Amino acid sequence: MTTVQDIQAFLTNSAVGVLEVSREDVTPTTPLVDIGMTSFYAVLLCGMIEDEYEIEVEPLLMFECRTIAEVSEEVLEVIKRQK
Repeated sequence: MTTVQDIQAFLTNSAVGVLEVSREDVTPTTPLVDIGMTSFYAVLLCGMIEDEYEIEVEPLLMFECRTIAEVSEEVLEVIKRQK
């Protein structure tokens, strides 16, 4: 079963790759806008989430939730609802 820690690890790795930032700059509590989150990157990351977890999420999620920790919690809830 997927855990919030699994999702945080996935999102951290994905954010580092997509946003081209250092892993040291990305923690579960780092505000996403502080590491360069834009609507373009939100669409990319949501697509990656959808592919990885076979769920549907809206890019707005990246702005409603300020951090990877918050996004991870919401993704876990979506997984539970959609499975």
